[in-house]
Amino acid sequence: MAIDDVFAKINAHMIEGIMFHDKMSEYFAFLNLCGYEEMHKEHSLCEFVTHKNIVDYYIQHYNKLIADYEIDNITVIPDSWRSHIKQDVDASTKQRAVKESFEKWRNWEKQTLKLYEQAYSELTASGEIAAANQIHNLILDVETELSYAEKCLIDLASVNYDMNTILAQQIKTG
Repeated sequence: MAIDDVFAKINAHMIEGIMFHDKMSEYFAFLNLCGYEEMHKEHSLCEFVTHKNIVDYYIQHYNKLIADYEIDNITVIPDSWRSHIKQDVDASTKQRAVKESFEKWRNWEKQTLKLYEQAYSELTASGEIAAANQIHNLILDVETELSYAEKCLIDLASVNYDMNTILAQQIKTG
């Protein structure tokens, strides 16, 4: 794959990542889980900054704009939630929603890691070592986030997604 295509795919995925975390923030705001909401707001903002850094790198080193690439619609929030208010959500729905959302997050990060590793491999194979190093930094960031998402899932499963525990976490999460 040409370097332009590699960066176009990464650029599109990074925009999707910003949208993913933004939607996750809305998801948790609706569930009234403000700690998780803030955590995903922070992820969204950090990913925006990282995205801008990659765009700036590409423009500075290749003297052109990143080509457009199809951006997928990110669906995190169930459509059925749009016809409800916060007070409609019972504890068992919240428990299920927390479990599903953390699994979606983990899966998103796994998908991201796979894409970045493939890009790194392609850039290295084509001799674009400096660009590959930029992607390597992204890989390290995603590995850290994936590890944290996995830890959260293990912790939540170990308390069987207990709402008292989840609510207590809202104060210290974020």
